[in-house]
Amino acid sequence: MPIQTTAEEVFYRGWIQQRLENGRRSIWVVSIIGGVLFALPHLGNPEVSGNLLLPILGYGSTGFMFTWVTMRDQSMGLAVGAHAANNILAGLLVSSADSALPAASLWVTPEIQWGPAAFFSILFIPLFIWLTGKWRGKQNPIVEAL
Repeated sequence: MPIQTTAEEVFYRGWIQQRLENGRRSIWVVSIIGGVLFALPHLGNPEVSGNLLLPILGYGSTGFMFTWVTMRDQSMGLAVGAHAANNILAGLLVSSADSALPAASLWVTPEIQWGPAAFFSILFIPLFIWLTGKWRGKQNPIVEAL
């Protein structure tokens, strides 16, 4: 799984993001575009069905977060590690019967509840950005970007 997530990060953060960053776009614009671009191919996953708004918010907010920390740190390290950790934990702890990540999880749900999944993903973004910025010696990375 870490090979797959690293390949995705090299593509999205290493190739696409480099084309979006032209020195004139803010971290907000690049992160929003990066989040949407990250979400789009994930909408083809078998667990995504019905209303696409909540899966877009869930995947898109995760892509936003990975783009933000990559731009802030000028390194893909956090995005690669966080993406791998997310997918490994999702596979080990909880997954759905029709998941794109087939694994012997501790808990298997019939289907993903996208409302809570998107809510917690969006809620986690500022916490992750703040914690990783504080860990790297940046006092308030969200305010710094404004």
